[in-house]
This record gives sequence, C-alpha cells and structure tokens, in this order.
Amino acid sequence: MQCNHCGKIVPSTSKICMFCNQEIDPNAHYIPPEEKIGDIENTGYDTKLNIKVVNDLLKKPASRKYVYIGISIIVVFFVLLIALIIGSFGGSKSSSSDVFVKVVDSLYEYIDDEILDKNGHTGNATIEIKYNKLDYQFTGDYVFDPLNKYFSYISELDGKYSSSDIKIDSKILPINFLVRDNQVFIKSDDLGEKPLSGDLTLLSDYLNLKAYDVDKLIDAYHDVLVDTLKQMSYKSSVEKINFRGDMISTSKVSLVLDNKGMYNFYKKLFANLMDSTKFINQYGSIKNMDKDEVKTYFKDLLKNYEYKYSNSKEVITLSINYSKSTVYRITYEIKSDETKKYQIEIKDKSYFFDYFVNDKNVYSGSLASTSKDLTNKIHGEIAITFDSDDYLTDIKIKYDDDKKPSYKKLSYDETYDLSSISESDYTTIKDRLSTFIDEANILDKFKKIFETDCSSDLECTCSDITCRCKLDDKYITCPVKLIEKK
Repeated sequence: MQCNHCGKIVPSTSKICMFCNQEIDPNAHYIPPEEKIGDIENTGYDTKLNIKVVNDLLKKPASRKYVYIGISIIVVFFVLLIALIIGSFGGSKSSSSDVFVKVVDSLYEYIDDEILDKNGHTGNATIEIKYNKLDYQFTGDYVFDPLNKYFSYISELDGKYSSSDIKIDSKILPINFLVRDNQVFIKSDDLGEKPLSGDLTLLSDYLNLKAYDVDKLIDAYHDVLVDTLKQMSYKSSVEKINFRGDMISTSKVSLVLDNKGMYNFYKKLFANLMDSTKFINQYGSIKNMDKDEVKTYFKDLLKNYEYKYSNSKEVITLSINYSKSTVYRITYEIKSDETKKYQIEIKDKSYFFDYFVNDKNVYSGSLASTSKDLTNKIHGEIAITFDSDDYLTDIKIKYDDDKKPSYKKLSYDETYDLSSISESDYTTIKDRLSTFIDEANILDKFKKIFETDCSSDLECTCSDITCRCKLDDKYITCPVKLIEKK
C-alpha cells in the first residue's frame, strides 16, 4: 500500500505511515508535489478539442476501405457505452423518426455530460488483458482530458508467462502511454532511449488540424442530424426476436437506403449543414477554410457520392427493435454481393456486439460496467470480451477516479517515428520487449496501424498541420512533415 501523504510503500495493514507519521487514508491517492498544479479546468491549457463526431453508424457507408474490423469494434463499443439506450422512450408509442431522434439526442447528451467533462479524469487503474493463452497486467496512474486532446497512462507491465499460461517469471516493465496533440507515444527506458510515436492524423480527417470549439461543433452537428432524420422515411413493423435466449415481441423501425436513398440522405444532410452558420464556422476552422470554401468542399463531396451511389448495388438498413420503455437491439446491415451485419443488444446494463458476414458470426464482443461512489473517488470496474475463430480476448479494468482531478502534462521531443523507423532500431526494441512478453510481434500489428501512402511526391493542399493529398482516384489526409519537400 502507498501512503497518500509521502508516497512511500507501507504494509497494507498500516494505519499510520512509518515514514511521515501521518494517518493513512486508504481511499486517497498519492500525488507527487510537483504534479499538484490545480484542477484540470484551471490549468490554463487550451480548452479545445478535435474529435471525430461519433455518428458513423448513421452517416458513413461501412463499405469504405478504412472501416476494418478494429475500427468497427472501437466505434461500436463507443456507442455501447451510452446508458441512454436502456432509458425510457415515454408512455405513448413513438413515431418512427422519434425513436431515431431520441437515441441520437441521448447519445449527444451522454457525450457532453460524461465524455467531454470539463473536469477531465485522473486516478489509478489496473488493466488485465488475457489474449488467447497470454495473461498480462498493467497497473498505474491515468489522465483523461478530452478538452485538451490529452491522455496518459504511466504504468508497469507485469510479465512473463509461458505458452502454457503458467507464470515463469515476474518481469516488471515501467511504461508510459501518451496521446497528445494527435500523437501516440509509447515510452520505456527499458525498450529504448526514445519513445515510439505514431501520428493519428493518418487515421482520420476528424482528429486533426487547428483547435475549435467542440461544444459548438457537437451542438451544430446534432441539430443538423436530427433535422435530417426527421426528413427521412421509415418502415415500421412488429418482429419477434431471440433476445439473449428469450423470444420476445418488439416494435421495429428501419431506415432503408438503397443507392438513390443514400445519395438523397447525403444531399439533405449537406444542405442542412450549409444552412448552419455555427457548423460552417467550426468546420471551417478544422479545414482552414472560409465560408464559401466549406460550401464548395461539400458540393464536391456530394458529387463524389452521386457518382459512387449511381453505380452501387448496396442497400443499407439501420434498424431499432424496442418497446415503450427499452431499446433491445440496434442493427446496421449492408447488402451487396454479400450481407454484412453489425448488431448491438442491451440487457441488464450489459452490452453485446456481433458482426455477421452472411450467416456466419465472425466475431462477438460484450461490455459490462459498474461503479460506486466513495469518499474521495469513484470506484469502477469494466469488463470487455472479444471472441472470434482466431482469438479470445478478455479485458478487465478496475479504476479509482479522483473527484478532484489534477495532473502534470508529459511531452517528448525526440522519438522513433513508426512511419520511418529503421529496421535495426525496430528490431532492437522488439528484442528487448520479448524479455517481458512472449508475443513481441504484437508490436508489428501496432506499427501497421501507422503505415501510410503519404509522401512528398503526392499532389497536396496543406494547412499548418495536415495536407489533403490525391492518391490515384481518392484523397487522403497526411501530416505536413511527411509531405514537406526534402
């Protein structure tokens, strides 16, 4: 146990610290003196955030090449966190658009109240990861400050296990994980002199560029999305479903979009976006565009969609199964040469996700979260599982969230950039990592995320931070540092 006053390690039964002679509060977390710099909202940092608005389920066709399994899981489980889905719809039967609108309203309310909390979150957490027969545990302190695009986890990895799931040695690896200013860093003196780094702007147009007012952007997009949903046509029916082993009768409302329907959806959405001064101003700050340039950008984008959907055979259906008081299931289905289906079910405050290709259940997942209010902290536990033919992963997170968060920011100057690291440096880091874990090649999978087609040979239009570059018949987002002429 750690003394909450001086930070020294003392026996777990201690009531008085043998080092500083002060009474120990077992619910209080030790913060080093140099880190006591005040509440997060009073640190004076730029309280702006660039995020990807979490409505991909409604606004983006899942056939886009970058929506691979990993991203799908992240997006869907982010939606699953929303307690709104098990909330009440009210006493009377809702109209078709009302069901969709109320889910969207609650989603945005949850994002504002819980995720984009101006106070942020700090505390300590233990993360247990079981991957097939491997078993690892991280224990350390975390910071989550969404308004400043900052996340860190200063922890220790406890290994090492044999292939038969028997712990053969206790190898402690101090490791810092940091996300700051669109950069991901992994730092450990035991692995290398410099941190590994990767640029998030390679992954999405919505994680980049200059800061903007996130509240105004979210409010504007929410209003526009709701107005667009109210203009759509829906199909209503009654459906009996197998809900976690029980056959139940539900009301079902569906938004069915063929190629013409998808184009009309974007046409209405973009028209509403262009009528929103608040949205244009905030989106213009992201793309470094003035009002007219934003409108031209969306007009050109709509032409691309018109061409795409004039030749597409896809039919996309988003459905909600519900009763007067509960949403049971949300389904996102894409029918083309094959049928892909993403399905979310909610029961007893637990969330279940399945992905089907035709009739085959390719992978499944579940999430359960509980918390209780303590004197100085919120204690919570989160359990996540992923299951497929190739792997079984269990993740358990136990955390104590400070009610008065404060932290000291970390930053790194020199790094090993994963998009340009030499093979010899990378091999050295992997060899050192293999001392602590059996599957050091997991680093290869992490590196692959940041592989890029960006180069100085592309035709690009750049802002201060990112560039929009033409690659064959599509546009990609690239960090300026990869586009600058050598």
